[in-house]
Amino acid sequence: FYNVGPVLTGIGLAVAANSLAVIKKLVFDDKSTTLEELDRAMNANWQGYGSLRRQAEAVPKYGNDDPYVDDIAVEISNFYYRNTRKHHDIFGSPFNSAFMGISNYIPTGRVVGATPCGRKAGQPLSEGVSPFAGSDVKTPLSAMRSSAKLNHDVHTGGTLLNLRLSESLVATHRGKQ
Repeated sequence: FYNVGPVLTGIGLAVAANSLAVIKKLVFDDKSTTLEELDRAMNANWQGYGSLRRQAEAVPKYGNDDPYVDDIAVEISNFYYRNTRKHHDIFGSPFNSAFMGISNYIPTGRVVGATPCGRKAGQPLSEGVSPFAGSDVKTPLSAMRSSAKLNHDVHTGGTLLNLRLSESLVATHRGKQ
C-alpha cells in the first residue's frame, strides 16, 4: 500500500507576488503612498484612483525576469510548500503542494476583491506559475526565466506555466522564428 497525501493547489501566485511588490515599492521604498490609501483604492475597485493604479501597474511584474518581484514569488512559493507540508492526512502522509490550477483561477478571481497590483475585483487571478495575463511585457523567455527561479521539485502536485503569445508577436517571419 502506497499513500500520497492530498494536493493543495495554490492559486494566484503572480497576483500575490505583484501585489507585494507594489506594497514594497510604493509604500516602503518610494513612500509615494500609504497602506491606508492602497486599501481605500482597492475598496473603491480603483475608481477615482487612476493615478495610483498607474503607479501600481508600473511596478515590476512577475514574468519579466526581474528579481525585484521574482524573489517575492520564490519566497511565497517556498512558504506555501513549507506550510502545506506541515499538515497530514488520516494515514499520516503530508499534504503535497502545487501551482497547477488549469481553470480554477477564473472562478476564484470572481470572488476576490481588487488587489494592490492594479487588478480589479472579479478579474481572474493568475494560473499556476504563469504571469498574470498581460503583465509579462518582455519575451516568452523572460516568463520562463521567472518561473525557473521557483523550486518546482518540491511542488509534487505539479506546477503549470502557460505562455500566451500575442498574435502580433507571431505575425512576422522573425516572430515565428
